[in-house]
This record gives sequence, C-alpha cells and structure tokens, in this order.
Amino acid sequence: MLTRPRNGSIRGVSVSKCPGSATSPGLTEKPMLIPEVDFSGIARALGAESAIIRSLSDLAALTDWIDAGAKGTFVADCRITASVRAP
Repeated sequence: MLTRPRNGSIRGVSVSKCPGSATSPGLTEKPMLIPEVDFSGIARALGAESAIIRSLSDLAALTDWIDAGAKGTFVADCRITASVRAP
C-alpha cells in the first residue's frame, strides 16, 4: 500500500489565496503557518518503508520499494514549499 500525506509548514495555495497575501493586502499569513510533521519518521517507527519527497529525484526510494516487490506499506512524505504558489 502506498500512502502520500501532503506535508508543509506553509500551504502555498492557502497563502496565495489568503486575504493578507500580496494579492489581497490586509490580513496576515500567520494562520497559514503550521508546524512540519515528520510523517516519514512516524511511518518508519511503525514498520513501514518511507521517504521524504522534496524533489522528483527523491522518488527513487519509491521506485526501489516497488522494484523490491512493494511489500508492506510505503509512505511518501511529500513536502510542500511556500516557493510554489497557486495562480
């Protein structure tokens, strides 16, 4: 089984649509900031295979798991970045 939580300390879409963003001045981005969670570490502690995914090259760990027979659970802890904003 493959699971893919979306993990980010700042939600790019939320911030870009926030009334306090550059496109809508007036409110603060602070409510959009949340602590980053180590879903990958939690998954490994529970016996799953896992990797933190920040770029396409990090998906090699998923490919390796699939090539090895995809046994058990793999958690792809996909990190969200504030540098990519929704249009």
